[in-house]
Amino acid sequence: MTEFLGGKQQPCQPTSLICDFICEARKNAENLMTDIFICYDAQDKAIRNQVVQSLSRYAKTCWTYESDIQTGADYERAIEQGIENADNLFYFISPHAVASEYCRRELAHALQYNKRVVPLLIAPTPASAFPEALQGLQYVDFTNNTCQADYDSNIDDILNILRRDHDYFELHKNLLARAIKWETENHKLAFLLRGHNLDNAQTWLRLNDKREQYPPLPLHQQLITASEAAKGQLGTDVFLSYSRTDADFARFLNTTLQEAGKNTWFDQESISTGVDFEKEIFKGIDSADNFVFVISPNAVESEYCEREVNYAADNCKRFITVLHRTIVPNTMPEALRKINWIDFQATAFEKSFPELIQAIELDREHAHQHTVLQQRGSDWAENNRSIDFLLNITACANAESWQQIALAETKQPVPTVLQTDFIIDSRKAIKKANRRRNLLLTSAVVGMIAAGILAVVAVYQMEEAKEQKNHAEVSEKKAKEQTNEALKTQSLFLADLSRQQTEQGNTTNGMLLALEGLPKPSSDEPRPYIIEAEQKLYDAVLKHTTSYAERFVMEGEGALYSVAFSPDGKLLATAGKKGGIHLFNATTGKRLHTLIGHTSSISHIAFSPDGKMLATASYDKTARLWEVSSGKPLETLRGHESS
Repeated sequence: MTEFLGGKQQPCQPTSLICDFICEARKNAENLMTDIFICYDAQDKAIRNQVVQSLSRYAKTCWTYESDIQTGADYERAIEQGIENADNLFYFISPHAVASEYCRRELAHALQYNKRVVPLLIAPTPASAFPEALQGLQYVDFTNNTCQADYDSNIDDILNILRRDHDYFELHKNLLARAIKWETENHKLAFLLRGHNLDNAQTWLRLNDKREQYPPLPLHQQLITASEAAKGQLGTDVFLSYSRTDADFARFLNTTLQEAGKNTWFDQESISTGVDFEKEIFKGIDSADNFVFVISPNAVESEYCEREVNYAADNCKRFITVLHRTIVPNTMPEALRKINWIDFQATAFEKSFPELIQAIELDREHAHQHTVLQQRGSDWAENNRSIDFLLNITACANAESWQQIALAETKQPVPTVLQTDFIIDSRKAIKKANRRRNLLLTSAVVGMIAAGILAVVAVYQMEEAKEQKNHAEVSEKKAKEQTNEALKTQSLFLADLSRQQTEQGNTTNGMLLALEGLPKPSSDEPRPYIIEAEQKLYDAVLKHTTSYAERFVMEGEGALYSVAFSPDGKLLATAGKKGGIHLFNATTGKRLHTLIGHTSSISHIAFSPDGKMLATASYDKTARLWEVSSGKPLETLRGHESS
């Protein structure tokens, strides 16, 4: 009815009765929700019927107060629910409608919930008379039609509007209806979103929260946020299995269960668009603690219901049956024949319903644990029985206790083979892990003991090494002291020999012996300082220089002002009053060079550290550098103010 594929002869047009039947079937299957709420005045009924009939040709469902308010229902609340449960509100603009208080209230209610409003001008009406909310909206104009083609063009315009953002407005409607129930029922957990519905709602909100026209409501946000906060905490108490013929009863039963605080899985609320229908049905059965079957002739003959019952039986679900319409007993599915039903046909609903609640709550913890273990066991089986999906120690102990009690007290539903295998393998894995842990613990303890022993040995060895080090340091100190004493004795002996040589006139040997008894800075083991050795060196030098001085004086140089020995003691330099500088072999006393250059007395004379140069300072206010080996002057330094 919605699309025709070309290339073949177009099928015959469906009759009005067929269109109405299909549209009513859609309403029934979609929890009485519709595509369009028709807002009109009773005097415009003819054009309304024409438009509704044309739209039904395309399977578009419309809500009108004449056909959709059930007997005995609150009229005003039924109108409000009709608006809340529709994707769009079509406002039929006419002089009668713009003056109608009912139409005004219906429009206000639609705008309160951000419903898409589509104006249809069906009779000439001054624009100034339009409701304020409609004055900025483009309308579909039926007043200028002159032929059927014009009318058909208007219907095409309406269909194009309905196709635009259809998915957004459909989910807007579904979430709003659930949010209103949740708010009306004091935020009962049974009305929160779960699974695919929650995922789709979160995506829908994230993509449209900045939408300018007809945006999501704060109520949408509150429902989704509360559902996200409760994610993973909500179990399913009841899965409802029924024939589509009994949808009215099933829908009422589902709503009443939710109002009683029971979390239900109801296909009209729990299956998202575009998913595998049967797969979602089976997942719903897996998640439910109880399988409630609505008995009727159509249900027991339905192949869909039969598959649902068989799947639930294979998973040992607890069955609860409710009789809605009388059947022949032997037509019941095999798995349900031994189950006593709760009679909702011969007994008033308000009397039978408490019995249903009591059956649901019987052994509730046992039934819920059965569901949890079956789901976890299924996950384990689907993942090649990987150990990653097995129970931990606490969960395994609880599962074993649950299984023992269930078998001992023959509780229903009974543990399944899958659950038994799951529990056994979990226990095996725990024992294996314990053995491995104990082995590791033993190894760790042995390692710790060995480490402790090694630590004690290490401490002992460290203390022993420390003691040996201290002993070595003491021995080294004592040896050093003994060496120093021996060197002191040797230095004293050398000083005495120096004295003897000096007294005998051998001053050079006296100086060398005295030098041997004094510390040498470049030595690895410096000799201790002995003042006696220094004194004998001084005596030898004095005696030695005196003999040279005598020779120097005798040779006509006059008084000596300065003398110096080369670093190796082999050369002696003398300088006197007359400015002459002489270099002697310190051993033989032979003159080597006479250095001429200063014009006044020499005040200071000194060898360089390597003994290759000689520096002199004179009262002539100059300093000179000489080459020792040749006696030649190297450089004259001037500028001194005094010597």
